[in-house]
Amino acid sequence: MPNSVLVVEDHDLTRRTLVALFRGHGWPVRAAATLKEALAQLEPAPATILLDLMLSDGDGEEVLRQVRSSRLPSRVVVMTGMADRERLDRLRELKPDSILRKPINFSNILRKCLVE
Repeated sequence: MPNSVLVVEDHDLTRRTLVALFRGHGWPVRAAATLKEALAQLEPAPATILLDLMLSDGDGEEVLRQVRSSRLPSRVVVMTGMADRERLDRLRELKPDSILRKPINFSNILRKCLVE
């Protein structure tokens, strides 16, 4: 589905705000607060996954791994406040479509999430 998005974020206020902002722009939105919820919502594949790495029940990187290993057509935009350069370099090996640093700017997120 064009411009559909799965927001994976464990911080409740941030997740609800992102969902409201995307819906306000007319995007179909699903949301997940945990790694388990996110993995369960990969089918049907959303156009874009907005992915926080540090989730309460695991590493959001597992979602990116699943998307890539299953060859899902989803764009994956990672959001992180992490500053660990080595970890980010390992993450880049999985080829996220974009990595955005927190605090997040919705205009940047919207631009990175658009499916061409």
